[in-house]
Amino acid sequence: MTRPLLGLALLGVIGGLGGAASLLVSPARAATATFGSYISEVDACNRAQLPLPANAIVTRTRVRVGRQGGTVTYTCRVDWSDRSGTRPSYLPILF
Repeated sequence: MTRPLLGLALLGVIGGLGGAASLLVSPARAATATFGSYISEVDACNRAQLPLPANAIVTRTRVRVGRQGGTVTYTCRVDWSDRSGTRPSYLPILF
């Protein structure tokens, strides 16, 4: 019976640490977001960046144009990371 209470007490202590606890709980991430658009490469890249977290650093952006018959599709792939010390791509953000 005391073990569950001890666990809850530890959670309370960790929760009280604020920013330090969030560093322990959420490890740095790196991922890729991809989106396709029939409108333009700007639209595709804007939409690919929407799900990125606020502190994400874009490390690479790739745009591919596909043509099939009379249809043109634009696909944007955004590689990102939220690790400290990540080197950004220094490419302009498309709006």
